[in-house]
Amino acid sequence: MRRNLTVFLGLAALLVGVLVFSSRLSLSDRDSPQPLPQQVRLVEYLPDYPLAPTPPDHPLSDMQDLVDEIAEAAVQRQWEAATMAVDDLEETWEQGVFRQEEKLGIQREIGETIAELRRSVWARSEQGALQAAQRLTELISGV
Repeated sequence: MRRNLTVFLGLAALLVGVLVFSSRLSLSDRDSPQPLPQQVRLVEYLPDYPLAPTPPDHPLSDMQDLVDEIAEAAVQRQWEAATMAVDDLEETWEQGVFRQEEKLGIQREIGETIAELRRSVWARSEQGALQAAQRLTELISGV
């Protein structure tokens, strides 16, 4: 008889423990703040410029657009379009869109790289045109 009473009391204590634990768990869920739809946090990212690392308001962005156009024409083997874009690039550069005395070395290197780009387009060298275009992109974005 004592054994039955002990088992019964043990089961009753276990049942009470489970009930207390589940009630505390359900009460704690009600107390925790639930995120409301009005609490959405908006994040604004900078616009993406996939072809040009220079933003459009940069003084050399027109040059970068032309460099991208030349590279694309070289990949598609449209050498006439590439030649016309090189002409536009040289004209834009010669107009002196961006001239600063403290950056004469970079300006000289940009001029030489444009000449190298022209030679690559004339030779119809896709690899040479792409390498010169990449170098111009590095120089323009460093100015």
